[in-house]
Amino acid sequence: MSLRLPGSPMEGLGIDVKKFASDASTLFSRAKQYTEEQLQLGQVEKTPLDPDVDVMFRRFQVMQVNLSKICDSMNALVQPNPNLRMEKLVLSKLGSINQKWASCESNKVIDSGNSLGRPQDLSGLESLGSSLLCSSAGAKESNEQLGAILEASGNAQIEISKAEKIYLDKAKECVIGPFKTFLENDAKTIFKEKGILETKRLDLDAAKAKLKKVKTLEGRDQQEKEVRNLQTDFERQQELLKLLLEGTSSHHSTQLRAYQEFIDAQVDYFAAAASHAKSLQANAQALLGSNGSNGFPRRDSQTKAVPVSDIIKTD
Repeated sequence: MSLRLPGSPMEGLGIDVKKFASDASTLFSRAKQYTEEQLQLGQVEKTPLDPDVDVMFRRFQVMQVNLSKICDSMNALVQPNPNLRMEKLVLSKLGSINQKWASCESNKVIDSGNSLGRPQDLSGLESLGSSLLCSSAGAKESNEQLGAILEASGNAQIEISKAEKIYLDKAKECVIGPFKTFLENDAKTIFKEKGILETKRLDLDAAKAKLKKVKTLEGRDQQEKEVRNLQTDFERQQELLKLLLEGTSSHHSTQLRAYQEFIDAQVDYFAAAASHAKSLQANAQALLGSNGSNGFPRRDSQTKAVPVSDIIKTD
């Protein structure tokens, strides 16, 4: 049965009244079944999941939560600045829309002068190195030795920051990349299919509850057929979810490989940083000379403070 509205702006629109009524009845049955289950009204029948599927889904939930936390922590490691992290998150969400809008060359806008005042994407070591190098030029005019120390320190920080960048790039490539792909694809698919399974279970249990209330033989035969069909749909959806959950076990090997690569990259970074730091130390000792430290005010062994008499003493 279709309902049409002649002489109206919706004249060409046909409304399937039976389908509309059926959908409304289905939604009402689901809501009623869900409410009774939550409030535990009467003897509410609830079809249980396959025990294997239930266990696998709980394990998957734990893995999904852990991967989300690890990704968040890795992102904080790669970019400690929360403002930049938020900016990149927003831009990633708008990336697809922006890509379509910027497909025309005339629509591309490049903020090369950073007029929007975005924070600079510099690491702490890189920023420190740049500051030391800038300070060295002015310091050399008044103290050649101090300027040389600042320059050597700045270059060392820059070199360490380069090693750090390689390390963090590796973290993004081997950990954040595959983990994010899993969370945004496989995990979302599993949650979606689990939601569909829950909907089919509600339909099945609502039909079972309705079957108990049917009094006529004809109505019972019709309702039993509906229950069998819904049972088949439920079992088919549960099998699909089971296959998806079984497939998540392959991601364990991906995680193991990611952690191993991350550890190797971290060891390389620490080794490179230690090497540059030792070179800086040797360079500083050479610049200061063997007696360079004797001219500094001594510190008290207990308080670590410099005695006032040493600061104001005159030769």
